[in-house]
Amino acid sequence: MKKITQDECVLCDEVAMPHIADGEYEAVYKCHEVFVMYGGAQKLRTMFQIADQSEYSGVLVPKFWSIKIVNKKNGSWSAGSRSAFARDFCSLFPDFNPRKERVSMSRLKGKLVSIRVVTVDKDRAGRPIPEYLRYSKIKEITHVG
Repeated sequence: MKKITQDECVLCDEVAMPHIADGEYEAVYKCHEVFVMYGGAQKLRTMFQIADQSEYSGVLVPKFWSIKIVNKKNGSWSAGSRSAFARDFCSLFPDFNPRKERVSMSRLKGKLVSIRVVTVDKDRAGRPIPEYLRYSKIKEITHVG
């Protein structure tokens, strides 16, 4: 697991997928990227850095959302007003209206968030993933401080 300082950000591709204990953590937004997965699924990967004073302090954990890539060159993307991203963003920022405003990830910059981390232990076909290949991801962002 690569740890980075609070003020440093890295490209998401440079960070290995961590495997930490499932549970609730405090974290800070670090960076995001859009990419196309195998099979053509378009995703937004947002990286949060664990801010708890624990053995996982400084570890980057991803949160994934399905989105539509608008322009691959400049990384612009969109999410439907009824998408999981829109629901999550609106629950974190009640004043945000996805039908009238453009999404800006800068709203998360510097904010402490509460996250729930889970282990991915099955692949998309439901087959078990060997323990040494399992990784953690953010299941839910529950609160912005």
